[in-house]
Amino acid sequence: QLTTCEAMAGDPQEQSADGCSPVSVDAALKLVEGEQNEAKVLGATLLLRHHNKLLLNVKGYSERSRLRVALGAHFLCRLLQSSVPLQRLALGLMAVLLAGTEEEAQQAALGLLEVVPFLVACASKSEISESQAEFWGPEEFCETLGLLKRLLDLLPPTEAKSLVQGCEEVLALLLPSQKCATFLAKEEVATGALGLTELLFARDLNGEENPDKDLSALLETVILEPCFRGTSCQTAALQLLASRRPSMQRLDEVISCSLGSGATAQRALLQLSAGLLAARGTQMRPNNKAEGLSRLKTLLVLAAGELRMALEGYGSKEGLAAACMLLEEALVALGKEAETLEAGNLEEVSECLLELHRALRDIFDYCADLPVTTAAPEELAMVARVVAAFQLEDPQRFSSEFLRSIETFCSLEAAEFKVLLPSLQELQDWHCTRAFAKVLEVARWGLEHGFEPEGQEVWRQCAMMLAEVALDAAVYLPDVFIPEPDEETSDQAVVVSGSAPPEFVLACSILSGIRLPRPVPAADANHQGAQRLSRWSRRLWWAGQHSAIRKNGDGSDCRHLWELTLLSASLLTSVPCETVQKEWPAEGADMWSALAGCILSETEVEATTGRLAVRLAGFSLDRHQAWPQALVRVAHERKRYAVSKSIERLLEKLSSDDEWEVADRAAFKALQAFLAASVQLRSPSQAGYPTALEAMD
Repeated sequence: QLTTCEAMAGDPQEQSADGCSPVSVDAALKLVEGEQNEAKVLGATLLLRHHNKLLLNVKGYSERSRLRVALGAHFLCRLLQSSVPLQRLALGLMAVLLAGTEEEAQQAALGLLEVVPFLVACASKSEISESQAEFWGPEEFCETLGLLKRLLDLLPPTEAKSLVQGCEEVLALLLPSQKCATFLAKEEVATGALGLTELLFARDLNGEENPDKDLSALLETVILEPCFRGTSCQTAALQLLASRRPSMQRLDEVISCSLGSGATAQRALLQLSAGLLAARGTQMRPNNKAEGLSRLKTLLVLAAGELRMALEGYGSKEGLAAACMLLEEALVALGKEAETLEAGNLEEVSECLLELHRALRDIFDYCADLPVTTAAPEELAMVARVVAAFQLEDPQRFSSEFLRSIETFCSLEAAEFKVLLPSLQELQDWHCTRAFAKVLEVARWGLEHGFEPEGQEVWRQCAMMLAEVALDAAVYLPDVFIPEPDEETSDQAVVVSGSAPPEFVLACSILSGIRLPRPVPAADANHQGAQRLSRWSRRLWWAGQHSAIRKNGDGSDCRHLWELTLLSASLLTSVPCETVQKEWPAEGADMWSALAGCILSETEVEATTGRLAVRLAGFSLDRHQAWPQALVRVAHERKRYAVSKSIERLLEKLSSDDEWEVADRAAFKALQAFLAASVQLRSPSQAGYPTALEAMD
């Protein structure tokens, strides 16, 4: 039969340039399409001699289509239940059937799902022996891993549940004490196992915090395998573990092995350790408190050394990134466990802190040597995260170094600088540095990225920081470094009227008898700092009106209006009324109306926001004519002549120890007195800004 079939395959002299004869492939396919099993097996065997053509996407399409019709999953299952040579034939046929375009291969994969249990059964019988006549060896096992990976890659998650179980069963065969454990020492088997494990992790089928224990044990085995030390297999296994943060049983062995396996493995170890610190604290694995800090000190020594080498130009960016990840997570973990650690071995804690301090000194030295005029290098964004984490835990230790480095950090992009906001807020007189201008820029970034939760949080933090500074009696903002806004919203100015409106006159008379500890206004309406504050207020208000936060529809719109109004109006506290009227467009009346609506609204508000709003409202009554006008108008519309009860309740809880208690109570008293007196103004005048129709005239 073999001789006859080879004769049907044609003369080798008639083969085409690519080495494949269409006649020979066609003849083999005719045998496969026959009804006799012997002919099918013979045809399939001859057909695989032309696998180079069958695996091509275009040239092999028609042949693969005929093969799929002729060979069903049932026939492949029978082959896998037969002798080892026929099982090898089934592996080759499956590889051909899963070749081709994505759509073509997906259809084939759905039809081959029922073959998976038989494939797993064959793999479970694999073992090392001198004769491969009865058992599978590493080569067949590696092919099985490749086929399972291909199937898992092609099938959607809803169709792959049984396949996932089969993949895990096959990978479990490589664990220590299993019959195929010796296969893992083969590089091709280890590579195939890592590829399949990575795909299982990427599907997130086991949950991030609780991956299959067998998979974690398999990765640990690859890391500890002596023949893989310092190789890409060990690094890949470390990186896979880092992506899952598993509960490792051989953590100390993994650390010891990786430390002596070269720079690449050490970087992957730092990434893995950073993930374990974030998930499980300084112990890094459950029920292992004895050696937690000593293990952490070893890793901190490695991270500090890697950081210094990279900052001096002798290391890599990948190594620096891994070192910064570990240092940041170590700082956070030590801060969270501070009370517990105080009752333990303080000597080990001190040794860990010494390594962290060494790393911080290297970072600040790097910042001091970095030219401010140049664009921020990638390394600066990485070390900024470490500095931010340390300053939050210990603001005083390196406060002077941090203050000197702020100008360097201000060269970062807004998205990179935002990590420094919490630590910056803890720094005394931070507004006297260039950080004030940078926070304005970051606030605008937060508005532009308001569709993301992170953008909303950054915006809110900037708004609170800037408003607190703008309302501080000890701060004179016009003299602070403030750049020009990069965009203008309108060139339309407001014509200043000659006489003061009655609402403003009433406000001035009431506040003359109340002592308000508030910032001093600029004496010159043309003061450059005051003009820039007014433009920034206008720029942020306009950006906030078009912000993605207002389009979320998740209930954040009301809170956003409070924060936007608070920031935009508070920047005008030290700006003369004449400057605002010249710089702001007609839409400025909307801001004051929004502030009035917030003050009179019964909507519950966060304590910090409510108190700042009251402080702002009281401070501004006799400084900006449009504000008392808007407040009276909104009060008449709502027939409400008192500050909302929700804000009043916030002020009732203030204690005499509160730094802003005097200012908030005085501002509240001024507001209440003005609203009570405004009842007599039966016909409130129009706001100090013209309407859109008047502006056209």
